[in-house]
Amino acid sequence: MPVWHATTKDLVANGELAVVAIASEQHRERTALWADWQGIDWPILWDPFNLTGSFAIPNAILVDASGIVVATGVRADGLAAALEGLEPATAIDTREVPPPQLAQLDRLAPDDPERPLFEAISRCLWSGAAPTQADLETLRAVASGDERRGDQVFWSGVAERLAYDTAGGSGPGFARAIAAWHEAFALVPTQYIWRRRIQQYGPRLDQPYDFYAWIPEAVAAKFPTPASDASVPSFFLTPTELAHAARRADERIETPGGTALVTEWNDPFLAIEVVAVRGTAAESNTVCVHVALHDLMHWHEEGGSGIRDDSSNPVAIDGHVATVAEGPWSGSGTLRITQDLPSTRWEDDAPVPARLTYWFDVPSGEPRFFERWVDLKALARR
Repeated sequence: MPVWHATTKDLVANGELAVVAIASEQHRERTALWADWQGIDWPILWDPFNLTGSFAIPNAILVDASGIVVATGVRADGLAAALEGLEPATAIDTREVPPPQLAQLDRLAPDDPERPLFEAISRCLWSGAAPTQADLETLRAVASGDERRGDQVFWSGVAERLAYDTAGGSGPGFARAIAAWHEAFALVPTQYIWRRRIQQYGPRLDQPYDFYAWIPEAVAAKFPTPASDASVPSFFLTPTELAHAARRADERIETPGGTALVTEWNDPFLAIEVVAVRGTAAESNTVCVHVALHDLMHWHEEGGSGIRDDSSNPVAIDGHVATVAEGPWSGSGTLRITQDLPSTRWEDDAPVPARLTYWFDVPSGEPRFFERWVDLKALARR
């Protein structure tokens, strides 16, 4: 987008061109932050479901004043040539703006079997609230049908992740989204957009670039002196999305002999979430294990800052020092931990031990340090 913004800025200012962008991005708030940080002032249509059907980006389309597509696959360095001979718009269409809903609904009869599906997606985009359980069930039913298409399975995953984010970055939605996206990609392995959606949460070796490493800099520019973490939006970012390198990567922390690993998590103050994301390449032999510890008490004012990392006692997964993200990046009252592992370690029958270390601000009490040894594989399968 920055290249296109620089290329079209003068044309837009002179009234010779209007630009509308479509962002095939899961996270609306990250899209808005990027545009603000880059000074992009076009309208941006948020399309997490990839309803345009794009297989790759960027994908520039040139439309004339009559609404006729005159060129596709336009490159920024070829825009001037593509504009030659086109008449500038001389009038503005002043038709009444229809209510916000998908164009597909205008073409589907009331009794069309696909109508409930697109009604559910439409509500996900415009309701301003979490996807309802009824809409999630509608999308799941289509995605699990005998005649399911890859795009329908992908859409189900998008809705699951939206539900996860609107629930404060917790719950089963993340795991369900990853499972759906992997299934969709297996059905259509040439779909670049779906592959990128998985890769942003996947193993570092499977990521073609750093997806969200720019967010701390962009937030610092927008909120130079925040009064508190509450003034910064929660992005529910994991270390792998932030491209954080592991601390003391050469250090190993082995499970002490005789340690009984926790296989069932029963803590009234903290919830645990474990999700493994496989690489997308056929030859990939790595998974990214995501662990999130959610402070169930952080809504109590007397609870202070809730759960905090202890850098002097690092978290370890399968003997490797893991990477932790906390604070405004991960969501209030949450520690997010990631570690890449060989896929064979996740697929065999042996436990995957993890040492979870953290400080917890007990309501009306002194902060306490905790160290727990758990079997992540057992917790992920619960």
